[in-house]
Amino acid sequence: MALAKPSRFCPICNRPETDMRHVGVECGYAVPEFVPGIKKNMLPEGPALYVQTCCKSCRADFLEMFGQWARGDLVTPEGDGTIPVRVGGAVRMMTDAQYADYRRRELNA
Repeated sequence: MALAKPSRFCPICNRPETDMRHVGVECGYAVPEFVPGIKKNMLPEGPALYVQTCCKSCRADFLEMFGQWARGDLVTPEGDGTIPVRVGGAVRMMTDAQYADYRRRELNA
């Protein structure tokens, strides 16, 4: 039996893939601000469901990261700073050094 030819490429890792999967996040926040090109499926009521198509490996990576977040392993600690900065829909208080590092990362993104 011949192997199926890849029908498309995973948008996350860019590898050819024949068996794509979907990952969805229901959120009232503007997810495309963080994930350009993500598809928005409107639910009948409530917040939007954002769906990303990807390969099995990338879906597994997302689920692993989601598990880390759900266990509190990825929670950003509150800063002791005095500079309010909007990050991911929340206001984070940063010190001068944290803000300089944040700006440097934003400019290089």
